[in-house]
Amino acid sequence: MTETTKDDRGEAVLRVMPRLADINANGHIFGGWVLSQMDIAGGIIAHRLAQGSVATVAIESMKFIAPILLGDIVSVYAREERRGRTSLAIRIDVVATRGIAQEEVPLTSGVYTFVALDADHRPRPFPTAWRFSGRAAHHSDSLPCLSPARLCARSSHCRAAPALLAGA
Repeated sequence: MTETTKDDRGEAVLRVMPRLADINANGHIFGGWVLSQMDIAGGIIAHRLAQGSVATVAIESMKFIAPILLGDIVSVYAREERRGRTSLAIRIDVVATRGIAQEEVPLTSGVYTFVALDADHRPRPFPTAWRFSGRAAHHSDSLPCLSPARLCARSSHCRAAPALLAGA
């Protein structure tokens, strides 16, 4: 598993504090609890990109790095890793903010795969959100901005927009 930095974690989708009911017999937070939080966060991103219903179909390369402790503030970050015709892989990283020192502790990371669903709950293609030309991804005129800020050349929130729009 590769180590992620703050810059490539993606969007902070969830921030939550586990409760006493989430403790396992060892005094740590139950692993299934964090898997559920990751699935929720990945589903939020996948639903946005699919512009509709999605289903989780796989979890790959999952590794627990450190235990989650009662009192930790758990942040779940997610970003698109790869896209197929009907499926989307979302990289999900979980980090705890721990103690008075607010130390950031990497907890786990994994890739969840989601499939876009039609009204009959059958796989359907993901909408085409981008036209690629040269260095920048551009919005299609009929779709909203779904881009990470660093890719969006049309929106004012893009850090690269001035240079891309100027043709630099």
